[in-house]
Amino acid sequence: MVEGTRHIPLDKIFPRLQHDKSFDAQPRARVVGAAASEDHVYDLRMATSYRSFRSIIKIVSILAFTVAVLGAVAGGLSGGLAIQQGQTAVGWGIIVGSVAYGGVIVVAAIFWREFCTIIADIGDCNLRKELRGE
Repeated sequence: MVEGTRHIPLDKIFPRLQHDKSFDAQPRARVVGAAASEDHVYDLRMATSYRSFRSIIKIVSILAFTVAVLGAVAGGLSGGLAIQQGQTAVGWGIIVGSVAYGGVIVVAAIFWREFCTIIADIGDCNLRKELRGE
């Protein structure tokens, strides 16, 4: 231990990860399925060591969704003005293009958010594994 630091017990950091001594003596059947996975991921994300990174993920996702909506709305308004001025083909092109732009931004933001969340989950899993001494 580094001087000037204090020891924090593992059960204080991860209360649901208390070491079970009976597991060392005889292996138990693992619970598999969607419910076990969802519980594990929920526990992992609630006791994360990367809160600031997860907050940045949320902020960037919200900004990307906002840009997508504003782009689609601005394109719709611009296309509507073009249609009112008699340039129907141009107006519809702007509307379709802006909706496609918004759709691409939304899909990219969802992909980016899931990718970064998985990276944070991997980091948390590795940290838990190291803390348990595996």
